[in-house]
Amino acid sequence: MKNILLMVTGGSPQIITETLYGLAIMPNSDEAWIPDEIHIMSTAYGINQVKKRLLCEGNLQKMLDDFNLQFDIKNNLSLHTLEGEDGNLLEDLREPRENNLAANQILKLVHQYTEDKNTQVHMSIAGGLKTMTYYAGYAMSLYGRENDSMSHVRVGKDFENLQEFFYPAKNKDTLIYDRNGKALDAYGAQMWFIDVPFIRLRYILPQEIYKAHLVSQEFTEIIEVVNEALRPLKMKINTKDKTININDLSCKLPPLEFSIYSWLAYRHMELKEPSIPSPSVDITNYQDEFDKFNKKIQNRTYDISDITANYSKIKNKFISSFGINIAEKIHIRTENYQSFLGNIKPADISIIWVEDPEIIDNENSSYKVTLYLKDASITIKNEVYKLDATEFILYLWIIIRKLDNKAIIELSKNDNPLHDHLREIKELCEKLLKYQPSIDKSIYDVFKYMDDEKLKSIIAKINKDIENKFTTQIAEEIGIKTHTIDNNSLYIPLDKMRFEIDK
Repeated sequence: MKNILLMVTGGSPQIITETLYGLAIMPNSDEAWIPDEIHIMSTAYGINQVKKRLLCEGNLQKMLDDFNLQFDIKNNLSLHTLEGEDGNLLEDLREPRENNLAANQILKLVHQYTEDKNTQVHMSIAGGLKTMTYYAGYAMSLYGRENDSMSHVRVGKDFENLQEFFYPAKNKDTLIYDRNGKALDAYGAQMWFIDVPFIRLRYILPQEIYKAHLVSQEFTEIIEVVNEALRPLKMKINTKDKTININDLSCKLPPLEFSIYSWLAYRHMELKEPSIPSPSVDITNYQDEFDKFNKKIQNRTYDISDITANYSKIKNKFISSFGINIAEKIHIRTENYQSFLGNIKPADISIIWVEDPEIIDNENSSYKVTLYLKDASITIKNEVYKLDATEFILYLWIIIRKLDNKAIIELSKNDNPLHDHLREIKELCEKLLKYQPSIDKSIYDVFKYMDDEKLKSIIAKINKDIENKFTTQIAEEIGIKTHTIDNNSLYIPLDKMRFEIDK
Protein backbone atom coordinates (compact mmCIF):
# COMPACT_ATOMS: atom_id res chain seq x y z
CA MET A 1 0.00 0.00 0.00
CA LYS A 2 1.44 3.35 -1.06
CA ASN A 3 1.02 6.34 1.28
CA ILE A 4 0.11 9.54 -0.60
CA LEU A 5 0.30 12.91 1.19
CA LEU A 6 -1.67 15.66 -0.55
CA MET A 7 -1.38 19.27 0.59
CA VAL A 8 -2.54 22.75 -0.34
CA THR A 9 -0.29 25.61 0.67
CA GLY A 10 -0.20 29.39 0.50
CA GLY A 11 2.73 31.60 1.41
CA SER A 12 3.86 29.57 4.43
CA PRO A 13 5.61 26.36 3.36
CA GLN A 14 6.29 25.56 7.03
CA ILE A 15 2.97 23.71 7.18
CA ILE A 16 4.55 20.99 5.03
CA THR A 17 7.26 20.18 7.56
CA GLU A 18 4.81 20.67 10.43
CA THR A 19 2.36 18.20 8.87
CA LEU A 20 5.11 15.70 8.16
CA TYR A 21 6.25 16.03 11.77
CA GLY A 22 2.70 15.40 13.00
CA LEU A 23 2.28 12.32 10.84
CA ALA A 24 5.67 10.67 11.28
CA ILE A 25 7.41 12.02 14.37
CA MET A 26 5.11 13.32 17.12
CA PRO A 27 5.73 11.28 20.29
CA ASN A 28 2.03 10.81 21.00
CA SER A 29 1.22 9.52 17.53
CA ASP A 30 -0.33 6.04 17.74
CA GLU A 31 1.44 4.96 14.58
CA ALA A 32 3.95 6.77 12.40
CA TRP A 33 2.66 7.47 8.91
CA ILE A 34 5.47 8.14 6.45
CA PRO A 35 4.46 9.18 2.93
CA ASP A 36 5.81 7.45 -0.13
CA GLU A 37 4.81 10.45 -2.24
CA ILE A 38 4.08 14.08 -1.40
CA HIS A 39 2.00 16.25 -3.75
CA ILE A 40 1.79 19.98 -3.04
CA MET A 41 -0.81 22.18 -4.74
CA SER A 42 -0.53 25.96 -4.72
CA THR A 43 -0.37 29.15 -6.75
CA ALA A 44 2.84 30.17 -8.50
CA TYR A 45 3.74 32.29 -5.47
CA GLY A 46 3.11 29.43 -3.04
CA ILE A 47 5.15 26.95 -5.09
CA ASN A 48 8.04 29.45 -5.30
CA GLN A 49 8.02 29.73 -1.50
CA VAL A 50 8.23 25.93 -1.23
CA LYS A 51 11.16 25.83 -3.60
CA LYS A 52 12.96 28.67 -1.83
CA ARG A 53 12.33 27.90 1.86
CA LEU A 54 12.13 24.11 1.88
CA LEU A 55 14.28 23.00 -1.04
CA CYS A 56 16.91 25.66 -1.77
CA GLU A 57 17.47 26.48 1.92
CA GLY A 58 17.40 22.75 2.70
CA ASN A 59 14.86 22.85 5.55
CA LEU A 60 12.95 19.79 4.32
CA GLN A 61 16.09 17.69 3.92
CA LYS A 62 17.33 18.88 7.31
CA MET A 63 14.16 17.64 8.95
CA LEU A 64 14.46 14.26 7.23
CA ASP A 65 18.06 13.97 8.38
CA ASP A 66 17.30 15.10 11.96
CA PHE A 67 14.71 12.36 12.45
CA ASN A 68 16.18 9.75 10.11
CA LEU A 69 13.11 9.69 7.82
CA GLN A 70 13.52 7.85 4.54
CA PHE A 71 12.02 9.99 1.78
CA ASP A 72 13.44 10.69 -1.69
CA ILE A 73 12.74 14.40 -2.30
CA LYS A 74 14.03 14.36 -5.86
CA ASN A 75 11.82 11.53 -7.10
CA ASN A 76 8.81 11.54 -4.77
CA LEU A 77 8.02 15.20 -4.14
CA SER A 78 5.72 16.74 -6.79
CA LEU A 79 4.82 20.41 -6.98
CA HIS A 80 1.55 21.22 -8.77
CA THR A 81 1.15 24.87 -9.78
CA LEU A 82 -2.45 25.91 -10.43
CA GLU A 83 -3.03 27.08 -14.00
CA GLY A 84 -5.38 29.50 -15.73
CA GLU A 85 -7.49 28.77 -18.80
CA ASP A 86 -4.68 29.91 -21.07
CA GLY A 87 -2.19 27.58 -19.41
CA ASN A 88 -0.42 30.41 -17.62
CA LEU A 89 0.42 29.88 -13.94
CA LEU A 90 -1.93 31.51 -11.44
CA GLU A 91 -0.14 33.93 -9.13
CA ASP A 92 -3.19 34.35 -6.89
CA LEU A 93 -6.85 33.35 -6.64
CA ARG A 94 -8.95 36.49 -6.82
CA GLU A 95 -11.52 36.29 -9.60
CA PRO A 96 -14.36 33.72 -9.40
CA ARG A 97 -13.15 31.93 -12.53
CA GLU A 98 -9.65 31.57 -11.07
CA ASN A 99 -11.12 29.96 -7.97
CA ASN A 100 -13.24 27.60 -10.07
CA LEU A 101 -10.19 26.56 -12.08
CA ALA A 102 -8.29 25.88 -8.86
CA ALA A 103 -11.19 23.78 -7.58
CA ASN A 104 -11.25 21.71 -10.78
CA GLN A 105 -7.51 20.97 -10.57
CA ILE A 106 -7.61 20.09 -6.87
CA LEU A 107 -10.57 17.75 -7.42
CA LYS A 108 -8.86 16.09 -10.35
CA LEU A 109 -5.71 15.34 -8.34
CA VAL A 110 -7.64 14.01 -5.33
CA HIS A 111 -9.79 11.84 -7.58
CA GLN A 112 -6.72 10.46 -9.33
CA TYR A 113 -5.14 9.12 -6.15
CA THR A 114 -8.33 7.98 -4.41
CA GLU A 115 -9.27 5.83 -7.41
CA ASP A 116 -6.06 3.81 -7.06
CA LYS A 117 -6.87 0.77 -4.91
CA ASN A 118 -3.22 0.51 -3.89
CA THR A 119 -3.04 3.90 -2.19
CA GLN A 120 -3.91 5.42 1.15
CA VAL A 121 -4.42 9.16 0.88
CA HIS A 122 -3.91 11.76 3.60
CA MET A 123 -4.97 15.34 2.91
CA SER A 124 -3.56 18.24 4.93
CA ILE A 125 -5.74 21.35 5.02
CA ALA A 126 -3.40 23.23 7.33
CA GLY A 127 -2.30 25.75 4.70
CA GLY A 128 -3.38 27.51 1.55
CA LEU A 129 -5.89 30.21 0.80
CA LYS A 130 -9.27 29.73 2.43
CA THR A 131 -10.96 28.68 -0.81
CA MET A 132 -8.17 26.20 -1.58
CA THR A 133 -8.55 24.65 1.86
CA TYR A 134 -12.30 24.32 1.33
CA TYR A 135 -11.85 22.75 -2.10
CA ALA A 136 -9.34 20.25 -0.72
CA GLY A 137 -11.65 19.26 2.13
CA TYR A 138 -14.66 19.01 -0.13
CA ALA A 139 -12.70 16.90 -2.62
CA MET A 140 -11.98 14.44 0.19
CA SER A 141 -15.68 14.33 1.06
CA LEU A 142 -16.50 13.53 -2.56
CA TYR A 143 -13.80 10.97 -3.21
CA GLY A 144 -12.29 9.91 0.12
CA ARG A 145 -12.46 6.22 1.09
CA GLU A 146 -12.62 4.54 4.49
CA ASN A 147 -8.86 4.34 4.90
CA ASP A 148 -8.18 7.90 3.71
CA SER A 149 -7.77 10.71 6.24
CA MET A 150 -7.45 14.46 6.65
CA SER A 151 -5.69 16.71 9.17
CA HIS A 152 -4.84 20.19 10.33
CA VAL A 153 -1.87 21.35 12.44
CA ARG A 154 -1.43 24.25 14.84
CA VAL A 155 1.62 25.46 16.72
CA GLY A 156 1.94 27.45 19.96
CA LYS A 157 1.45 31.20 19.77
CA ASP A 158 5.13 31.94 20.34
CA PHE A 159 6.08 30.06 17.18
CA GLU A 160 3.06 30.88 15.01
CA ASN A 161 3.94 32.61 11.71
CA LEU A 162 7.64 32.74 12.51
CA GLN A 163 9.65 32.57 9.28
CA GLU A 164 12.46 30.54 10.89
CA PHE A 165 10.30 27.89 12.55
CA PHE A 166 9.67 24.73 10.51
CA TYR A 167 9.14 21.99 13.12
CA PRO A 168 9.79 21.23 16.79
CA ALA A 169 13.54 20.62 17.04
CA LYS A 170 14.96 17.23 17.94
CA ASN A 171 17.64 18.71 20.24
CA LYS A 172 17.57 21.30 23.00
CA ASP A 173 19.02 24.75 22.51
CA THR A 174 17.90 24.99 18.91
CA LEU A 175 17.37 28.73 19.00
CA ILE A 176 15.28 30.88 16.66
CA TYR A 177 14.21 34.49 17.14
CA ASP A 178 10.78 36.10 17.13
CA ARG A 179 9.90 39.44 15.55
CA ASN A 180 11.16 41.32 18.59
CA GLY A 181 14.50 39.53 18.58
CA LYS A 182 13.60 37.32 21.53
CA ALA A 183 15.35 33.92 21.47
CA LEU A 184 13.06 30.86 21.49
CA ASP A 185 14.07 27.23 21.80
CA ALA A 186 12.40 25.29 18.99
CA TYR A 187 12.85 22.12 21.03
CA GLY A 188 10.05 23.19 23.36
CA ALA A 189 7.63 24.28 20.64
CA GLN A 190 4.09 23.09 21.17
CA MET A 191 2.28 21.58 18.22
CA TRP A 192 -1.14 20.00 17.87
CA PHE A 193 -1.92 17.52 15.14
CA ILE A 194 -5.69 17.51 14.58
CA ASP A 195 -7.48 14.67 12.83
CA VAL A 196 -10.34 16.14 10.77
CA PRO A 197 -13.32 13.78 10.31
CA PHE A 198 -15.29 14.16 7.07
CA ILE A 199 -18.40 12.75 5.44
CA ARG A 200 -17.61 10.27 2.67
CA LEU A 201 -20.19 11.02 0.00
CA ARG A 202 -18.98 8.30 -2.32
CA TYR A 203 -20.70 5.80 0.00
CA ILE A 204 -23.90 7.86 0.23
CA LEU A 205 -24.50 8.76 -3.40
CA PRO A 206 -25.74 6.05 -5.79
CA GLN A 207 -22.75 4.58 -7.60
CA GLU A 208 -24.37 5.26 -10.97
CA ILE A 209 -24.42 8.98 -10.16
CA TYR A 210 -20.86 8.87 -8.83
CA LYS A 211 -19.53 7.22 -11.97
CA ALA A 212 -21.56 9.30 -14.40
CA HIS A 213 -21.08 12.76 -12.92
CA LEU A 214 -18.41 13.01 -10.26
CA VAL A 215 -15.36 12.01 -12.25
CA SER A 216 -15.22 14.40 -15.18
CA GLN A 217 -17.29 17.50 -14.60
CA GLU A 218 -16.34 20.90 -13.24
CA PHE A 219 -16.58 21.71 -9.54
CA THR A 220 -19.71 23.86 -9.86
CA GLU A 221 -21.47 21.18 -11.91
CA ILE A 222 -20.53 18.52 -9.38
CA ILE A 223 -22.00 20.66 -6.58
CA GLU A 224 -25.28 20.89 -8.51
CA VAL A 225 -25.37 17.14 -9.10
CA VAL A 226 -24.68 16.32 -5.44
CA ASN A 227 -27.22 18.86 -4.17
CA GLU A 228 -29.87 17.47 -6.51
CA ALA A 229 -29.00 13.89 -5.54
CA LEU A 230 -29.35 14.73 -1.84
CA ARG A 231 -32.46 16.88 -2.27
CA PRO A 232 -35.58 15.28 -0.77
CA LEU A 233 -37.81 13.94 -3.53
CA LYS A 234 -41.53 14.53 -3.61
CA MET A 235 -43.42 12.37 -6.09
CA LYS A 236 -46.89 13.21 -7.32
CA ILE A 237 -48.65 10.74 -9.62
CA ASN A 238 -51.46 12.17 -11.74
CA THR A 239 -53.73 9.39 -13.02
CA LYS A 240 -55.61 11.75 -15.32
CA ASP A 241 -52.59 13.10 -17.18
CA LYS A 242 -50.64 9.83 -16.86
CA THR A 243 -47.68 11.76 -15.48
CA ILE A 244 -45.07 11.06 -12.81
CA ASN A 245 -44.03 14.38 -11.25
CA ILE A 246 -40.86 14.80 -9.19
CA ASN A 247 -40.49 18.17 -7.49
CA ASP A 248 -40.79 20.60 -10.44
CA LEU A 249 -40.21 18.04 -13.21
CA SER A 250 -42.72 15.86 -15.05
CA CYS A 251 -42.62 12.66 -17.12
CA LYS A 252 -45.57 11.40 -19.20
CA LEU A 253 -45.68 7.62 -19.59
CA PRO A 254 -47.59 5.43 -22.06
CA PRO A 255 -50.63 3.72 -20.46
CA LEU A 256 -49.05 0.34 -19.72
CA GLU A 257 -45.85 1.80 -18.30
CA PHE A 258 -47.86 4.29 -16.26
CA SER A 259 -50.02 1.48 -14.87
CA ILE A 260 -47.00 -0.58 -13.85
CA TYR A 261 -45.15 2.24 -12.14
CA SER A 262 -48.15 3.85 -10.43
CA TRP A 263 -49.30 0.43 -9.15
CA LEU A 264 -45.92 -0.26 -7.55
CA ALA A 265 -45.86 3.27 -6.16
CA TYR A 266 -49.36 2.76 -4.74
CA ARG A 267 -48.32 -0.49 -3.06
CA HIS A 268 -45.24 1.26 -1.68
CA MET A 269 -47.31 4.18 -0.39
CA GLU A 270 -50.57 2.62 0.80
CA LEU A 271 -50.03 -1.08 1.27
CA LYS A 272 -46.49 -0.69 2.64
CA GLU A 273 -45.47 -3.65 0.48
CA PRO A 274 -42.90 -2.16 -1.86
CA SER A 275 -41.90 -5.39 -3.60
CA ILE A 276 -43.54 -8.04 -5.74
CA PRO A 277 -42.05 -11.28 -7.05
CA SER A 278 -40.49 -11.05 -10.49
CA PRO A 279 -42.43 -12.95 -13.19
CA SER A 280 -39.66 -15.55 -13.38
CA VAL A 281 -40.83 -16.71 -9.94
CA ASP A 282 -44.61 -16.29 -9.73
CA ILE A 283 -46.59 -13.10 -10.15
CA THR A 284 -49.96 -14.40 -11.33
CA ASN A 285 -51.33 -14.20 -7.79
CA TYR A 286 -51.20 -10.41 -8.16
CA GLN A 287 -53.25 -10.28 -11.39
CA ASP A 288 -56.54 -9.48 -9.62
CA GLU A 289 -54.92 -6.72 -7.60
CA PHE A 290 -53.32 -5.29 -10.73
CA ASP A 291 -56.65 -5.43 -12.62
CA LYS A 292 -58.50 -3.67 -9.81
CA PHE A 293 -55.94 -0.88 -9.72
CA ASN A 294 -55.97 -0.38 -13.50
CA LYS A 295 -59.75 -0.26 -13.70
CA LYS A 296 -59.64 2.48 -11.11
CA ILE A 297 -57.23 4.65 -13.10
CA GLN A 298 -58.14 3.90 -16.74
CA ASN A 299 -60.88 1.28 -16.99
CA ARG A 300 -58.80 -1.44 -18.61
CA THR A 301 -56.55 -4.35 -17.67
CA TYR A 302 -53.16 -5.72 -18.71
CA ASP A 303 -51.48 -9.11 -18.51
CA ILE A 304 -49.26 -8.88 -15.44
CA SER A 305 -46.78 -11.46 -16.71
CA ASP A 306 -45.41 -8.94 -19.23
CA ILE A 307 -44.59 -6.09 -16.88
CA THR A 308 -40.85 -6.57 -16.33
CA ALA A 309 -40.15 -6.04 -20.03
CA ASN A 310 -41.18 -2.43 -19.45
CA TYR A 311 -38.91 -1.64 -16.48
CA SER A 312 -35.97 -0.49 -18.60
CA LYS A 313 -38.28 1.57 -20.83
CA ILE A 314 -39.64 3.38 -17.77
CA LYS A 315 -36.13 4.04 -16.48
CA ASN A 316 -34.99 5.46 -19.82
CA LYS A 317 -37.95 7.85 -19.87
CA PHE A 318 -37.13 8.91 -16.30
CA ILE A 319 -33.50 9.57 -17.28
CA SER A 320 -34.70 11.70 -20.19
CA SER A 321 -37.19 13.68 -18.07
CA PHE A 322 -35.50 13.85 -14.65
CA GLY A 323 -31.81 13.17 -15.23
CA ILE A 324 -29.86 10.11 -14.14
CA ASN A 325 -29.50 11.12 -10.49
CA ILE A 326 -33.27 11.21 -9.86
CA ALA A 327 -33.93 8.24 -12.15
CA GLU A 328 -31.52 6.10 -10.14
CA LYS A 329 -33.48 6.88 -6.99
CA ILE A 330 -36.97 6.15 -8.26
CA HIS A 331 -36.74 3.55 -11.03
CA ILE A 332 -38.01 -0.01 -10.56
CA ARG A 333 -35.26 -2.33 -9.39
CA THR A 334 -35.17 -6.11 -9.53
CA GLU A 335 -33.01 -7.92 -7.00
CA ASN A 336 -33.23 -11.38 -5.45
CA TYR A 337 -36.31 -12.18 -7.56
CA GLN A 338 -38.15 -9.13 -6.23
CA SER A 339 -39.27 -5.97 -8.03
CA PHE A 340 -39.49 -2.73 -6.05
CA LEU A 341 -39.18 1.04 -6.29
CA GLY A 342 -35.86 2.76 -5.60
CA ASN A 343 -35.02 4.85 -2.56
CA ILE A 344 -38.05 7.13 -2.34
CA LYS A 345 -39.97 7.06 0.94
CA PRO A 346 -43.68 6.13 1.05
CA ALA A 347 -44.44 9.44 2.79
CA ASP A 348 -43.01 11.31 -0.19
CA ILE A 349 -45.47 9.78 -2.69
CA SER A 350 -48.93 11.15 -3.42
CA ILE A 351 -51.47 10.10 -6.06
CA ILE A 352 -54.03 12.36 -7.72
CA TRP A 353 -56.89 10.05 -8.58
CA VAL A 354 -58.99 10.76 -11.68
CA GLU A 355 -62.67 10.96 -10.78
CA ASP A 356 -64.01 9.49 -14.05
CA PRO A 357 -61.30 7.57 -15.89
CA GLU A 358 -61.60 7.74 -19.66
CA ILE A 359 -63.07 4.55 -21.08
CA ILE A 360 -60.66 3.82 -23.88
CA ASP A 361 -61.94 0.34 -24.72
CA ASN A 362 -65.63 1.16 -25.09
CA GLU A 363 -67.06 -0.67 -28.11
CA ASN A 364 -68.74 2.56 -29.30
CA SER A 365 -65.63 4.72 -29.06
CA SER A 366 -64.54 6.48 -32.24
CA TYR A 367 -61.51 8.60 -33.05
CA LYS A 368 -60.83 10.97 -35.91
CA VAL A 369 -57.39 10.34 -37.36
CA THR A 370 -55.97 13.04 -39.65
CA LEU A 371 -52.89 12.58 -41.83
CA TYR A 372 -51.30 15.88 -42.87
CA LEU A 373 -49.31 15.73 -46.09
CA LYS A 374 -47.41 19.00 -45.60
CA ASP A 375 -45.65 17.97 -42.43
CA ALA A 376 -45.96 14.15 -42.55
CA SER A 377 -47.88 13.91 -39.29
CA ILE A 378 -50.77 12.02 -37.69
CA THR A 379 -53.17 13.87 -35.40
CA ILE A 380 -55.56 12.19 -32.94
CA LYS A 381 -57.43 14.17 -30.28
CA ASN A 382 -55.13 17.17 -30.76
CA GLU A 383 -52.07 14.98 -30.17
CA VAL A 384 -49.60 15.16 -33.07
CA TYR A 385 -47.17 12.43 -34.10
CA LYS A 386 -44.65 13.42 -36.76
CA LEU A 387 -43.11 10.66 -38.90
CA ASP A 388 -40.08 10.72 -41.13
CA ALA A 389 -40.71 10.62 -44.89
CA THR A 390 -40.23 6.85 -45.32
CA GLU A 391 -42.52 6.00 -42.39
CA PHE A 392 -45.19 8.45 -43.53
CA ILE A 393 -45.26 7.20 -47.14
CA LEU A 394 -45.55 3.57 -46.02
CA TYR A 395 -48.31 4.38 -43.52
CA LEU A 396 -50.16 6.67 -45.93
CA TRP A 397 -50.02 4.03 -48.67
CA ILE A 398 -51.59 1.39 -46.42
CA ILE A 399 -54.30 3.84 -45.29
CA ILE A 400 -55.16 4.79 -48.90
CA ARG A 401 -55.53 1.14 -49.82
CA LYS A 402 -57.74 0.61 -46.77
CA LEU A 403 -59.96 3.54 -47.73
CA ASP A 404 -60.17 2.11 -51.26
CA ASN A 405 -61.41 -1.18 -49.78
CA LYS A 406 -58.12 -2.91 -50.48
CA ALA A 407 -57.57 -3.77 -46.86
CA ILE A 408 -55.14 -6.66 -47.12
CA ILE A 409 -51.81 -5.98 -48.84
CA GLU A 410 -50.15 -9.15 -50.05
CA LEU A 411 -46.39 -8.99 -49.81
CA SER A 412 -44.10 -10.27 -52.53
CA LYS A 413 -42.08 -13.40 -51.89
CA ASN A 414 -38.93 -12.26 -53.63
CA ASP A 415 -36.10 -10.21 -52.02
CA ASN A 416 -38.21 -7.05 -51.90
CA PRO A 417 -41.52 -7.67 -50.09
CA LEU A 418 -42.98 -4.51 -51.70
CA HIS A 419 -41.92 -5.47 -55.23
CA ASP A 420 -45.46 -5.99 -56.57
CA HIS A 421 -46.59 -2.57 -55.28
CA LEU A 422 -43.69 -0.36 -56.31
CA ARG A 423 -45.69 1.44 -59.04
CA GLU A 424 -48.30 2.59 -56.49
CA ILE A 425 -45.63 3.62 -54.02
CA LYS A 426 -43.67 5.54 -56.68
CA GLU A 427 -46.79 7.52 -57.64
CA LEU A 428 -47.40 8.32 -53.98
CA CYS A 429 -43.82 9.48 -53.52
CA GLU A 430 -44.16 11.81 -56.50
CA LYS A 431 -47.41 13.29 -55.14
CA LEU A 432 -45.95 13.82 -51.67
CA LEU A 433 -42.96 15.66 -53.14
CA LYS A 434 -45.38 18.34 -54.36
CA TYR A 435 -46.43 19.04 -50.78
CA GLN A 436 -43.01 18.55 -49.20
CA PRO A 437 -40.33 19.83 -51.64
CA SER A 438 -37.68 19.43 -48.94
CA ILE A 439 -37.99 15.62 -49.04
CA ASP A 440 -35.05 13.86 -50.65
CA LYS A 441 -36.06 13.18 -54.27
CA SER A 442 -34.49 9.75 -54.02
CA ILE A 443 -36.99 8.70 -51.32
CA TYR A 444 -38.51 6.16 -53.71
CA ASP A 445 -35.20 4.28 -53.80
CA VAL A 446 -35.73 3.31 -50.16
CA PHE A 447 -38.79 1.30 -51.21
CA LYS A 448 -37.24 0.12 -54.45
CA TYR A 449 -34.46 -1.60 -52.52
CA MET A 450 -36.49 -2.61 -49.46
CA ASP A 451 -35.91 -5.99 -47.78
CA ASP A 452 -37.76 -7.94 -45.10
CA GLU A 453 -35.63 -6.80 -42.17
CA LYS A 454 -35.84 -3.12 -43.13
CA LEU A 455 -39.62 -3.31 -43.58
CA LYS A 456 -40.09 -5.04 -40.22
CA SER A 457 -37.90 -2.39 -38.55
CA ILE A 458 -39.93 0.50 -40.01
CA ILE A 459 -43.25 -1.11 -39.02
CA ALA A 460 -42.04 -1.85 -35.49
CA LYS A 461 -40.91 1.76 -35.03
CA ILE A 462 -44.20 3.19 -36.29
CA ASN A 463 -46.23 0.93 -33.99
CA LYS A 464 -44.09 1.63 -30.94
CA ASP A 465 -44.10 5.39 -31.54
CA ILE A 466 -47.89 5.41 -31.90
CA GLU A 467 -48.25 3.52 -28.62
CA ASN A 468 -45.87 5.89 -26.84
CA LYS A 469 -47.52 9.00 -28.28
CA PHE A 470 -51.15 7.96 -27.86
CA THR A 471 -52.38 4.83 -26.04
CA THR A 472 -52.01 1.08 -26.31
CA GLN A 473 -55.67 0.86 -27.34
CA ILE A 474 -55.24 3.37 -30.17
CA ALA A 475 -52.07 1.61 -31.25
CA GLU A 476 -54.08 -1.60 -31.51
CA GLU A 477 -56.55 0.16 -33.80
CA ILE A 478 -54.26 2.12 -36.12
CA GLY A 479 -50.97 0.26 -35.93
CA ILE A 480 -49.74 -1.76 -38.90
CA LYS A 481 -50.51 -5.46 -38.51
CA THR A 482 -49.31 -8.60 -40.24
CA HIS A 483 -51.90 -11.08 -41.41
CA THR A 484 -51.86 -14.88 -41.72
CA ILE A 485 -49.52 -17.36 -40.11
CA ASP A 486 -46.51 -16.69 -42.30
CA ASN A 487 -46.89 -12.88 -41.93
CA ASN A 488 -46.92 -12.33 -45.69
CA SER A 489 -49.46 -9.50 -45.73
CA LEU A 490 -50.14 -6.12 -44.09
CA TYR A 491 -53.26 -4.33 -42.90
CA ILE A 492 -54.56 -1.74 -40.42
CA PRO A 493 -57.71 -2.63 -38.41
CA LEU A 494 -59.41 0.83 -38.46
CA ASP A 495 -62.55 -0.66 -36.93
CA LYS A 496 -63.28 2.34 -34.70
CA MET A 497 -61.32 5.03 -36.51
CA ARG A 498 -62.47 7.77 -38.89
CA PHE A 499 -59.60 8.66 -41.20
CA GLU A 500 -59.09 11.74 -43.31
CA ILE A 501 -56.17 13.01 -45.38
CA ASP A 502 -55.50 16.74 -45.30
CA LYS A 503 -53.09 18.57 -47.57
